[in-house]
Amino acid sequence: MAESLPSLAFLGAGSMGGAILRGVVASGVDVDGGIVATNRTAEKAAALAGLAGVTAIALDELPTGNTDAAAAARIILVGVKRLWSPTCSARSPRCCALMPSS
Repeated sequence: MAESLPSLAFLGAGSMGGAILRGVVASGVDVDGGIVATNRTAEKAAALAGLAGVTAIALDELPTGNTDAAAAARIILVGVKRLWSPTCSARSPRCCALMPSS
């Protein structure tokens, strides 16, 4: 098992991302640079804020939270629901990979 991990960002720490996050915290492995977890609401972020070594960001309070978290991390885990993005539309090239195939 690793003695330490580099800084982590969990972009979307709901059911799946939250489970992985809790597993990392429970393992007791040191995370150099800490862990940042983002969620859409303050309520969901507050549930993660009590985890040791975790900084939780509510995107409804800090819309740049995903970008900020990703910029500060060496490893980024993306756990958002498909098509969830306030800027995503069928005409947006950056969202094409998220669009369901016909």
